[in-house]
Amino acid sequence: MLFLASAYFYQDPEWNGNSRLNLTRALVEQGTFQIDDFVEQPGWATEDRALFDGHFYSDKAIGSSILAAPIYFLLTKVSAAVGATAGSAFVKHILTTVQGSAFTAAGVAMFLIAAEISKDSARALVSTLSVSLGTMLWPYSAVYYGHVPAAAFLILTFYLLFRGRQASYPHKLPRYFFAGLSLGLAFIIEYTSALIIAGLIAYALYVLVGHRAWAVVRAGFAGAVGASLPLSLASFYNWSIYGSPWATGYAYEAENRFQAGMSLGFMGLHLPSLGNACHITLDPQFGLFWQSPVLLLALIGVIFALRGPRHRAEGLVCLYSIAV
Repeated sequence: MLFLASAYFYQDPEWNGNSRLNLTRALVEQGTFQIDDFVEQPGWATEDRALFDGHFYSDKAIGSSILAAPIYFLLTKVSAAVGATAGSAFVKHILTTVQGSAFTAAGVAMFLIAAEISKDSARALVSTLSVSLGTMLWPYSAVYYGHVPAAAFLILTFYLLFRGRQASYPHKLPRYFFAGLSLGLAFIIEYTSALIIAGLIAYALYVLVGHRAWAVVRAGFAGAVGASLPLSLASFYNWSIYGSPWATGYAYEAENRFQAGMSLGFMGLHLPSLGNACHITLDPQFGLFWQSPVLLLALIGVIFALRGPRHRAEGLVCLYSIAV
């Protein structure tokens, strides 16, 4: 149901998604990171672009572009085999639909978490559908942005660690390898995931408390190996273009308005204000709780989680993630 809901209500991603998908096209069609040939193309035009040494690049984190590349490669081969030319709208709809599977995966993980907590599959289903279809997760799953895939990998990591806490052997290496891989993918899809990743790493350490030091080290090493795979891709990409693995396209915005925004604080990030907090939560025009009032129940859920020891750690992770 979630997969069909995302696929049916597809929306053109415009600048944001075009920037990501132009990199996908450049990789598959030309074997390059430069998107010069696509940034002004009808159906693919974007001002979300970095300018460095006379060439345009996507200013976005590369994760969503990399994940789309194998699908786009197959799509081009099938189109060539049948002698057809796929238009931009068709290509973007297919790639967005495939990426929309992250929306489904997030829903499955949420259901499994809720079922484990409540021991009631019906209540878990209601909770999952309320969050999936009653919040901005749904509309964002229907456009080629990075928000939902990054969220899906964060939720998957939380599920893996949560299941580890319930298991007899929480330090099994595959669990931590895939948790690390999920964290790495979330980061290279949306850099701001780093704020929540810090909380999940702390939760992973909590899950391992009380176990032998060697087991903790092995689990940490497995997680680091998993995370290093996507992080190495992003580092190579940034180094090959900008000469530094730490550089990003946001530092080289071609659009003057974006340059001004990114010049504030650290890459556009600065300390919050009470006014901004009210604007993004309670404002009737843009406020999160006006758009998705079901999320008010999350605050009640956190209070109940913190009251008892059984899920206090999970409640703290959720509270930290919301606050940060």
